[in-house]
Amino acid sequence: MAKTNAERQKAYRENKQGDKALHVWISEEASLALKRLSSHYDEPQKNIIQEMILLADKAIINSLETDSYQWQDYFSVDDK
Repeated sequence: MAKTNAERQKAYRENKQGDKALHVWISEEASLALKRLSSHYDEPQKNIIQEMILLADKAIINSLETDSYQWQDYFSVDDK
């Protein structure tokens, strides 16, 4: 028996646990660059975006002194 729309949606959401949806508009230039990067590295655009975000985050974290005001301020975003 075929699944109902609600059953398919529920299964999809359960499969995405731990992931967050992100809907943004970007410039055409950025969109084309993302497509090129995705093609060049043979990776999905999602992976390219995630890696770029995590690399930028790591660079900032590495530039901050642990437990400094800046460190605490940077990580306080998680609480907001």
